[in-house]
Amino acid sequence: MRFYAGAPIHAIADDGRRHPIGALCVLDTHPRSLNAAGRKALVHLATLAEAAIAARTAAMQALAIAVTADRQSSVLARQDRIFRQAERMAAIGSWRVLWPDGPLEWSDGVFRIHELPLGAQPDPSKAIDHYPPHAREQIAQALTDVIRTGVPIDLELDFTTALGNPRRVRVQGELEHAAQRNVDGPVAIVGIFQDVTDRHALELTLRRTAETDALTGLANRAAFDRALDAAITRARTAATPLLLALVDLDGFKAINDTLGHNAGDDVLRGVGQILQAPWLRGSLAARLGGDEFAVIVDDPALVGAPEEIISRLQEALQVPVSVDGLAMISAGTVGIAALEADCQTVRDFVHRVDIVLYRAKRERIGERRRAA
Repeated sequence: MRFYAGAPIHAIADDGRRHPIGALCVLDTHPRSLNAAGRKALVHLATLAEAAIAARTAAMQALAIAVTADRQSSVLARQDRIFRQAERMAAIGSWRVLWPDGPLEWSDGVFRIHELPLGAQPDPSKAIDHYPPHAREQIAQALTDVIRTGVPIDLELDFTTALGNPRRVRVQGELEHAAQRNVDGPVAIVGIFQDVTDRHALELTLRRTAETDALTGLANRAAFDRALDAAITRARTAATPLLLALVDLDGFKAINDTLGHNAGDDVLRGVGQILQAPWLRGSLAARLGGDEFAVIVDDPALVGAPEEIISRLQEALQVPVSVDGLAMISAGTVGIAALEADCQTVRDFVHRVDIVLYRAKRERIGERRRAA
């Protein structure tokens, strides 16, 4: 080898700087000199080599990006399938709206809850028609508040599907970006929409069970205490009259002992029906325990006539009971009193009516003895 000439080859690193990685060399077995044209040609060849290396690097990077994108696309597709399955299982869907004029976007789950076919995204002004009027006002106010204050939406509302089926739904939402409420123009709100009908029905059933006397269907003692406390507060606030009636069955133990507990249960169920008669106009009746009952009366037409209430109840409670040819009369004594200034608590009010009740019982016992 009698001749050598070389030109450096560079590559661009991730930091953007050119780094020498090798050389393009020419050799000859005869001695010679490299003129300007030869040097220019050699540098040009080195530049072509650099371009080929850069192209190869770009192609490899593009291939890597394509492989990554394909992998990510598969992951996203799998996650989307899982999300759609979760939507169906949980009766849930997602929504997004540009407030105030739309458009409104629903996931498949929201269409299913509305019992609408998948298709074009709905008109926001028509979507709200699925709610009763008072619920529409709640939704509008909640959307206004989330834009004004950034406080997320979380509502449970009654709802009617496109097929007319009643539902209970939970609506949650928040600003897509926290800073949006300080930006002029449309604001994006995103959220979740869930059918909670079954859960709501279960809660109502459990609440009724917890607050209802199983035998008579009346309110139990705990529900009575809460209702009377609320009624006292309302009466104090609005300066309206309030009556409380207590009912004690006469000779109930004798019915149980003579005719049996089934007959006694029938009597208690009958009293439950009497205390829910239409003429009592929404008064709350409760079984306090055993053969003791109570009625909270706040109807304006009834509170002015306590003696009439006593008379009608005592007359209705006169019920014949017979088993296997044995007959007895079920009866009841009623004590009634109005809420007074010195009745500060539920206990005070009940105690006042208790005194009236037992005075009435002594009078009825005296009447029966005189009649005998």
